[in-house]
Amino acid sequence: MRRFISVLMTTVLMAGCLAACSSDSDPDSDPVVISGQTQVSGDADSPEDVAATGTSSSTDAGRFDFVYNGIKVSLGTSPFDVVDQLGDYSLFESESCAFQGTDRVYTYNSFVLRSSPDPDGNDVIVSIELKDDTVETAEGIYIGMSESDVTSTMGAADTELAGGLEYSEGDSVLTFVISDGAVSAINYTYINE
Repeated sequence: MRRFISVLMTTVLMAGCLAACSSDSDPDSDPVVISGQTQVSGDADSPEDVAATGTSSSTDAGRFDFVYNGIKVSLGTSPFDVVDQLGDYSLFESESCAFQGTDRVYTYNSFVLRSSPDPDGNDVIVSIELKDDTVETAEGIYIGMSESDVTSTMGAADTELAGGLEYSEGDSVLTFVISDGAVSAINYTYINE
């Protein structure tokens, strides 16, 4: 239960940081479209500029990965290696409250990637949220699937929560929120301890 609360609080704090730290963005301004992607705030470097610096933080630790159209998205790795490959997205950026750098939220049609600087200043993917039943985990689990099908596929949860099942692998946590016996949300979270 403590780990679930920790993951939940991390997600809530990330959302709060994105909202609270964004003193530079003007919520009433029109988004600027940059080569098919929508950039909401224009003060930070573009993902292409940051990618050119070669910043990347990748570990060999086991983790849950999200695969979309054959493209593997791994928690704890640079978002700049995959965001353009995944298709059009809208981008929200704000100054990070936790470390020096920029927090980013990449919103696609069916999922959301969030990145944040790590203590070394490298941008890493810290969470992936699946939004609907058109996408699924690498294990084939999707929103709307029954809880019993999840446990048949994944096995017993590492942590059973009131309203959810949590699976841990290496530095990642995969959480299935269960409502009325079916999956209502799927979240991947990077644990950087």
